[in-house]
Amino acid sequence: MSGDEIIALIVSALLAGYWLQWIFLWCPRGLKLERNPAGRWFAQIMPLMVTLLLLAVLRCWSSHDVRSSVLYLGFYSLMGLAWLTVTVTAFGALGFDLRYDWIDSRNPAAALCGAGLMLGVTLAFGGANVGDGPGWWVVVFSALLSTGALWLGLVLLNFSADMMERVTVNRDTSLATRLAGFFLCGGALAGRAVAGDWVSVSGTVTDFLHAGRPLFAAMLALAAVEFAARRTRLPLGVSVALVMAELMASGGYLLWLGVW
Repeated sequence: MSGDEIIALIVSALLAGYWLQWIFLWCPRGLKLERNPAGRWFAQIMPLMVTLLLLAVLRCWSSHDVRSSVLYLGFYSLMGLAWLTVTVTAFGALGFDLRYDWIDSRNPAAALCGAGLMLGVTLAFGGANVGDGPGWWVVVFSALLSTGALWLGLVLLNFSADMMERVTVNRDTSLATRLAGFFLCGGALAGRAVAGDWVSVSGTVTDFLHAGRPLFAAMLALAAVEFAARRTRLPLGVSVALVMAELMASGGYLLWLGVW
């Protein structure tokens, strides 16, 4: 590994330590009185689940020198966990503190939203690893685009309907289900929009804007729908149906695009 890669590895390992505290300290302490032990186990295994998801993407579609190296697979996995740490911390600026709202408050709506956020960010970061590129900084640049799209979408949704407050304060599980669906679909679409072999900064941005058009259109449509329904608590079944429709539409678009 080069000197800059070693520095990136050390920084990533330090930031990824957040999830060790999550698994072995915060979850056992914050959820020790949880009546439903499945909720505690779910919270503890989520970091493992997203790590396995990222490893699957890296092993199948990352650069050829990454796929064949245990060292680099570990490096980019740690970078993904570090990226997740930074992202969930940044999302806290919108009023959603993953640790407090999920663990300390034992909020089931926050658990749904948080799980969707973790999976969506992992998909967005995973897409940034797809294809061949000259180094780790290419992954960071592409991940800034993909996770930035998720951030923009959440800002629009939150501005249109105060979604974070309704999840964290009102504990609206139906709304949290729709948010989790947005994170899943948005993360997959944003990740696919930055996937591919590296050519240049301008080329990556152009491809991202082109392939990400359905995502941007969906953001505006979802913001309009949530604004219209902001004073209505939709039944959980309706939200599940909406999420399933989003997943089917997103999956169809991804199949049409292909891997990259």
